[in-house]
Amino acid sequence: TRDYVIGFAADDRVTVYIDDCKIGSNTDFEFWVTAVRNLSQGKHSLRMIAENVSRSDNSFAANPGVMGLEIYKSTYQQLKDADANGNLPGGGQID
Repeated sequence: TRDYVIGFAADDRVTVYIDDCKIGSNTDFEFWVTAVRNLSQGKHSLRMIAENVSRSDNSFAANPGVMGLEIYKSTYQQLKDADANGNLPGGGQID
């Protein structure tokens, strides 16, 4: 059992669940959302529900949707302190 940081975002909207419990959502192109969750050892279910809003002409052809999610073993503070390449002050990298 330990804390993990879950980061996610989508174009346009996404809601993320772990073990059927909502951990967060982003709407209308918000930046990367992070949530800290304590997870026990073993299997867990991860669910992302995303929505891509069509443009005024109701076409998705020129409006692709995308979503992303990462799970970090590093702490939230380590993620904040890391540089753009994932290097931590004093050495090491985010995990």
